[in-house]
Amino acid sequence: MSFKKIIFLSFLVLVTCSEEKKISKKESFSNAVRNFEMCKTDYEILYNQKPTINVKNGTKKAGLAKNISDFLRSKCFDTYFGNWEGKETKINQKKGVEFTYIIVDNLSDSNLDLINELNDVLGLKLSIEIKYPECNYKHLDECLKIKKNSHNNFTLVLGGNIIKK
Repeated sequence: MSFKKIIFLSFLVLVTCSEEKKISKKESFSNAVRNFEMCKTDYEILYNQKPTINVKNGTKKAGLAKNISDFLRSKCFDTYFGNWEGKETKINQKKGVEFTYIIVDNLSDSNLDLINELNDVLGLKLSIEIKYPECNYKHLDECLKIKKNSHNNFTLVLGGNIIKK
């Protein structure tokens, strides 16, 4: 076999493999989008809104927020994560936050439904901190007299009790 034929066949194999990878990446992305759209929490089915949970690591265990965030994503929640830098009064300097809790803007039936669903998924009984208790069971925009995004803010602060699960 001549040298030119070997070069040509090698080139042909590389181009063919490259095209297959492009198709595979496009299919993977399409599948991911389709799976995301089909995956729904009970809350989303009931309220036609995908809940987004801000998962914060209040413990000293590295990577916990990412792991819990990934777990919640596998259960159809939309999440992002980081480290808790909130109220120092709730943090034990040696151990971090002791008990996992959730922060919501105000209490409403829909917020309570989401909290109950998270309790079931996580196997916990979350305590609740309310940012605007004066707005409980009222429309938040009207109560606060501000233009705010239409979605509630949900922050899940991970405490030491979740490590034991």
